[in-house]
Amino acid sequence: MERVREIEHADIVHRCFRCGYCKFPEDYVDFNCPSYQAFGWDTYSPGGRMWLIRAWLTGEIETGPGLAEILFSCAACDNCKEQCVFPRFKDFLPEIFREARAELVQEGRIPPPVRDFLKAVSVHGNPYKQPQAERGNWAEGVDLPQYSGQEYLFYVGCVGSYDEVGRKMARSVGRMLLRAGLSIGILGKEEHCDGNEVRVLGENGLFTALAEENIFQFREKRIRKIITLDPHALNTFRRDYPALRGTFEVFHFTEVLADWLRREKPTMNPWAVKVTYHDPCYLGRHNLVYEAPRSVLKAVPGLELREMRRHGKNAFCCGGGGGNFFTDLLGVGEDRPARVRVREARETGAEVWSKVTVDQSKSYTITGAPRVIDGRVLIGNGGAEYGVRGYVSAYDAEDGEMLWRFYTVPGAPEESAEEPEYLKAARETWNGEFWNLGGGGTVWDAMAYDPDLDLLYIGVGNGSPWNQAYRSPGGGDNLYLSSIVALRPKTGEYVWHYQTTPGETWDYTATQQMTLADLTIDGQQPVSRGGLHESHHLPAARRS
Repeated sequence: MERVREIEHADIVHRCFRCGYCKFPEDYVDFNCPSYQAFGWDTYSPGGRMWLIRAWLTGEIETGPGLAEILFSCAACDNCKEQCVFPRFKDFLPEIFREARAELVQEGRIPPPVRDFLKAVSVHGNPYKQPQAERGNWAEGVDLPQYSGQEYLFYVGCVGSYDEVGRKMARSVGRMLLRAGLSIGILGKEEHCDGNEVRVLGENGLFTALAEENIFQFREKRIRKIITLDPHALNTFRRDYPALRGTFEVFHFTEVLADWLRREKPTMNPWAVKVTYHDPCYLGRHNLVYEAPRSVLKAVPGLELREMRRHGKNAFCCGGGGGNFFTDLLGVGEDRPARVRVREARETGAEVWSKVTVDQSKSYTITGAPRVIDGRVLIGNGGAEYGVRGYVSAYDAEDGEMLWRFYTVPGAPEESAEEPEYLKAARETWNGEFWNLGGGGTVWDAMAYDPDLDLLYIGVGNGSPWNQAYRSPGGGDNLYLSSIVALRPKTGEYVWHYQTTPGETWDYTATQQMTLADLTIDGQQPVSRGGLHESHHLPAARRS
């Protein structure tokens, strides 16, 4: 049948027999194609796409939203190339899919999320639509110099420059490279998008423009060696830039660290933890880097690496490739690739992260469940009757990094100069050497979040010891014992408090469960939930 459209490898599309091997890993136990896993229709499998492309090239089917969604939902994981049983032909599978997407881009018939992604990169230089001038802000607080002839350029990419989690990764990796004594520099606000996802999505003109801009800049700065933060930049620098006369020595950061560990054999602190490792498709199947990340992990004394059942060349894709990290065409259901992969990681028994939140030399306990608010894990503690000082801590849900800590009672006098205003005000309500007795005020369970006001309410417990005559001779309200305290969950900033039992003694606490409600009282709506909003200023004594 005569073709009505042309792509470079149109002559071999008909060789696919839809045998189905491309959907599986090596042992054929699970489905290994992320889009097929997500939707369950054969049209979303590599073989299904090949037959659709053949019919589309010959005019049997027309371009439409459904066809575009199927072609752009491919995560470019290369599992089909790995598992196809036809030699030579299989190497062209990913390129055929890319060429079909490029044809759709030329026709202007692409899904809106893909359109928005490409427009953002074209207009703003990054998919986050953030200013170029802020591209280097991720490096604040890290002594990473601007590139000026160092041995390596450390390239972090769009995700490392703008994404909240990616920025943390970039800082962490940058510090590791510096501690390893490597000669590295960064481009900061002069760095540009690498274009990997742009090329995979088929916008060849935009990719060429981005690549040529980078190649010109790298040559002008005499850059020869590049360390990348993410595998996607590694892939396009290694595999695509040479065709545009951009040949450089390119390494993923794990390759550089693995080589350094092998040569230097540094002494590392032991860490008794069980971890698992996900093989990124662009690092593993695309660039055959499997051992370097594992050798870095295995170099940590006490660390136990537990492999997922599907790993190495059979690893299941997370679903973020092919631009899907931004376009999100793979949906949100239980069979979404990222959820499947997380469940598989959990089955290994590996820890995502763990934190000791208290001083274990003291009589702290944790008896309440943590709360999770906007990516922050909040936890208090118990043990006020045993001479401890109460507080609430917030940890990053992604990596366990402590974000803030809110103490409910003042500490030792030598700490007073560094105390925030709310603790300086509270100190005036205490007497004696209370800090030697701990002070109490643990927040062991009572927490509630008001999303409308963006306030976290905590209920503070009894003093330590219970008897105020011993705890604070001469009396005083002893803030913030037995108080409801409102905080900003993002920063731990004090907003207001209400003390239910001033000068508390013998366990009259504010630790009961809190329920938020809008109430109409005498025909009037209060200013805010509970009517407590009026007592929001820093106190010299109790507010009531």
